[in-house]
Amino acid sequence: MSEGKVPEENWLYGLLLGWRGTWGTTYPPKLRLRVQEMIEEELALVLKERKDLPLMPWMNINKISKEDAEALYHFMKSLGPKGEHVTEALDPGVEAETPYLRLEPQNLPQ
Repeated sequence: MSEGKVPEENWLYGLLLGWRGTWGTTYPPKLRLRVQEMIEEELALVLKERKDLPLMPWMNINKISKEDAEALYHFMKSLGPKGEHVTEALDPGVEAETPYLRLEPQNLPQ
């Protein structure tokens, strides 16, 4: 484990790891890469209004202030591009060809 000591060139790089559940399989976008293709207002709009794709806590992210969204944009932009875009989300029943973690409730009452 890195114990939080990640070299700056790997900050916000992420993994090519999906999350699979009843909704299908989703992959967290490479924000560091995607922000290079955006203007500041686009990121602010995504952070403020997006509500889809499970596992991202949108109910919390949607509360970000304009100032914090701008600061986040400039920070990620300063890191520069790195990595490759991830696979699009897969519908339920479509088998993923990449690594993923399965999230399914266990031992539910009947």
